[in-house]
Amino acid sequence: MNAVPEGFLEGRGTYYEPFFGAGAVGIELIRRGGLKFAKRMRINDINPDLINLYRTLGSSDGSFKLFLATYEEHIVTHLKKKQCGAHCHGEERKKCPRNTHFNSVRKHEPPLNSPERAAWFLFLNRTCFNGLYRVNKSGGFNVPYGHLVKPKFFTTDELLAYGEIFSSVKAITLGDFTDVTRKAKSGDFVYFDPPYFAVSETSNHTAYHQDGFGEEQQARLAAEISRLIDVGTFVLASNSDTDATTKLYKTTALMPNKVAVRRSISANADSRIEVLEYLGSSYPITPLGQQQLDL
Repeated sequence: MNAVPEGFLEGRGTYYEPFFGAGAVGIELIRRGGLKFAKRMRINDINPDLINLYRTLGSSDGSFKLFLATYEEHIVTHLKKKQCGAHCHGEERKKCPRNTHFNSVRKHEPPLNSPERAAWFLFLNRTCFNGLYRVNKSGGFNVPYGHLVKPKFFTTDELLAYGEIFSSVKAITLGDFTDVTRKAKSGDFVYFDPPYFAVSETSNHTAYHQDGFGEEQQARLAAEISRLIDVGTFVLASNSDTDATTKLYKTTALMPNKVAVRRSISANADSRIEVLEYLGSSYPITPLGQQQLDL
């Protein structure tokens, strides 16, 4: 499924991604269009640690070097601890040396908007349970250690490559999604990848921010989608394939599509299953029923 508006990569319109979590779509578009496409990108998120990381990666004032040194220090210290891995259970997990180190790092939060904070955040992301980001009502990161046998840390070369990307991006902003999308105009392209509607009570993981992202926010998002379509903006929106999603997005002019993706919150990759997700677009893409997403 080619989900990019025809001719957009070769054009001059601005690309907006207001929920730039993993940023897989934006990064893929840069892979196709090169760094010149990054100069047409406005990315945003409500997560201050995520935006601080992106800004630090793209910094040119020495912040990147301090970030890298701190990140590597966390990794070296962690790997020196006795390997635990998924074989630990019950009381053993409480005594796990790497678990103890993880909790120590998590507890000692560096100042906001600092390179040290960016390193802290990235280290926790690579060692916590399944890479989740979840906060409590006070805004504190509260995902437990993942007990990974082989944590997948970024290499220096990988971080340098991301640094080149984020230093080229037109704008990196922190705030509500409407703060950035209000600037979009006819011919621009907006991709919305918000916290999804929960498919069950046990899969409700919208605590991405201390204020959450519930039904009221989902309704605001649908209203903004309608406004953008009215002004001629290309809109693509993904969400879980639920009755609530279908009902809400019927209030917009999005054309519904479904794509198959592999999803799980299990630490065991073998347990991941293929599920359908909703993908709505304001422009024609591959017909409903297509099972492969190719941005």
